Order: sequence, then structure tokens, then C-alpha cells
Amino acid sequence: QCDSLKLSSLEAQLQASERRGTGLAEEVEMLRSTKASIEQKEALSQQRVDELSEELKAANERARKAEANETLQSQEAQVALAENATLKDETLRLHGQAQCDSLKLSSLEAQLQASERRGTGLAEEVEMLRSTKASIEQKEA
Repeated sequence: QCDSLKLSSLEAQLQASERRGTGLAEEVEMLRSTKASIEQKEALSQQRVDELSEELKAANERARKAEANETLQSQEAQVALAENATLKDETLRLHGQAQCDSLKLSSLEAQLQASERRGTGLAEEVEMLRSTKASIEQKEA
């Protein structure tokens, strides 16, 4: 009777551990997916920052030429300077976003590692419970 009670208790623990393991696996998969999405977004942001840097260089060059050439109208120089300011703002915004994404990525990597460690511990717990259950069943038989 005692072994039967132990076996029932172990079976309940085993089922609970297996359910936690399934939830943990889903959490790890979700974190991996989010990490990949942020990495992709980060790469696109960096590409856009590079493009804007090139546009900024060209706008600066146009502004210098417009200011240096007295025959050009003042309006052209103002347009080039306004373009320059707009591109600087966009570059700074994207740089800030890239830093934010990088921090999110670091946090997700830490969560992912913690979840993977919990998953490993849970798998070991499930294996130990299965072994104990088999031992009790063998003893009952």
C-alpha cells in the first residue's frame, strides 16, 4: 500500500514536471524567436544608419559647395542645410533605437540562458522521477 501511494505521488510529480517542461520549452522558443526578430531589426537599423551617413556626407558636401559658390542662390544653401539637419536627426534617432534594441537583446539572451538552465534541471528531475517510478513498479511486481 505504501509503495502504491508513493507511486501515485511520483506519477503526479512526473506529470507536473512534464507540464512545466512543455511550458518552458515554449518559453525558450518564444524568446529565441523574439531574439531573432530583434537581431534582424538591429541589422536593418544599422544598414539605414549607414545609408543615412552617406546621405549626410553628400548633404554636407552640397551645403559646403552652396556656401562656397557665391553665384548659387541662398535658398539652395538653406535647403541643403535643412536636409543636413533632418538627416542628422534621423541618424541620431536610429542610433538610439539601435542601442535600445541591443539592450533588449542582451536582456532576452539572459532570459533565454536562464530558461535553458531551468529546462535542463527539469529534464533531470523528470528522469529521476521516472527512474524512481520504474523502481517502485518493479518492486511492486
